[in-house]
Amino acid sequence: MAMSTQDAPVSRRAGRPARRAASAGENTAGMPLVVAVFLVSLLVPVTLDLGPIRLLAHRFVLLLVVVPLMARLFGGRAGKVTPVDHLVLGATLWAGLAFFVSRPGISGIESAGMHFIEAFGGYLVARVGIRSAEDFRRFVRLFYTLILFLLPFAAIEAFTGRAILLDIIPRSHGEVWAGGERWGLDRAQVLFAHPILYGTFVATGFALAWYVLDPAAAFGKRAATVLPVAAAVFFSLSAGALLAFVVQGALVVWDLVLRAVRDRWKILLRLSIVGYFVIDFLSNRSPFHLLVAYGTFSSSTGYYRIVIFRHGIDDVFRNPVFGLGSDIGTWTRASWMHGSIDNFWLYTAMTYGIPGFLLLAAATFLAMQRATKVAMPDPLDQACRTGWMIAMIGMILTGGTVHFWTTMLAFFMFMIGAGVWMSTGGARDEAGAEAGSGRSRRAPAPTRRASPSREPAQSSRPRAAVRPRRPGRDLP
Repeated sequence: MAMSTQDAPVSRRAGRPARRAASAGENTAGMPLVVAVFLVSLLVPVTLDLGPIRLLAHRFVLLLVVVPLMARLFGGRAGKVTPVDHLVLGATLWAGLAFFVSRPGISGIESAGMHFIEAFGGYLVARVGIRSAEDFRRFVRLFYTLILFLLPFAAIEAFTGRAILLDIIPRSHGEVWAGGERWGLDRAQVLFAHPILYGTFVATGFALAWYVLDPAAAFGKRAATVLPVAAAVFFSLSAGALLAFVVQGALVVWDLVLRAVRDRWKILLRLSIVGYFVIDFLSNRSPFHLLVAYGTFSSSTGYYRIVIFRHGIDDVFRNPVFGLGSDIGTWTRASWMHGSIDNFWLYTAMTYGIPGFLLLAAATFLAMQRATKVAMPDPLDQACRTGWMIAMIGMILTGGTVHFWTTMLAFFMFMIGAGVWMSTGGARDEAGAEAGSGRSRRAPAPTRRASPSREPAQSSRPRAAVRPRRPGRDLP
């Protein structure tokens, strides 16, 4: 990804006053309540029935805040509107159109509205609520606290097979998932609809905890910090979650080993591209097939997901514009196959058509690409960006082997929005702009004319040009 110094501070010293100015503002005085409420609502397995509409807790929260958050974003009170905002909005509107085309009438409108609230609403919570590195770190702290809270219940469920919280909390959706054992343990779902969702949720915390909780911590302290995350991922016994964890771990190791190499992430990108084509040339299976085959616990599971992809891609090209929409349950498959589609990206293309897939994929890529364009001399900014980028890479790859639905879809969209401040400057640049505009309205302070005898002697030697620091040195 190309680097640029546009609209970015180039001096560490220059960045510090702006951070202090931003911390005094409303957005950074504490994590906005909407972010905290949304994250906690993801763990509440309760529904509210409103006629034919069933609202999960997080959907109910998003229903209440989506309009005010949209007004704040498009009213210019959350930084300037970015191309990422337009792409995410376009993806959700296209998905709604796909639902309506497949089932015109009330049913299509209900499906479209619910998807808009869940997808665009989840994005808006982070896009508006996280506007600086301080906001981002507060989000990570709460996220890590939730992982710690769920961990003992996951352990109990893994060893006893009893989902204690789901048994205690009154609920009207979902049942305790009975998926058998792996390695002599039951797969923990804790408060989620499926162990895959729980595993993917907690796996996302690896890179975030490693980089953001204490950017200056030594290796031992960071390793101890991510141990609970590793345990939580293990108790889910989900191949997709383990894949996300391993990928993040590999990227962290790469960063540690090649810390002194300026272009280490560019090198890794080039090696990955070369490796893809080498594998594609030497193997009788595509890299995607190898990822699916070796990213699962059994060869039969890997083969089944490959069969899903073959049938699903046929449906994509049979319905390229609007997809299957609300009729996704009728996708073409063999009689012995069940209806689930264990591939988030494939499901997106099958349900909303190729335009829907391209809009969401472009929004995800552009959010990450734009973050690499900004110079971030401040260590906390660098840590937030690197942790977010690695966490997103893990989620993107995991999406090729599992499906994100309900809570996990909202959380994935939240994660996209959580990184947009890195390209807009967030509350820091807004505070700096306000301070600058305030200074421009004031009359310049009078200056005292210095005595000729007190003026320092001017050297005839030309001053050396200061070479600007290259941005993006510490990010993937």
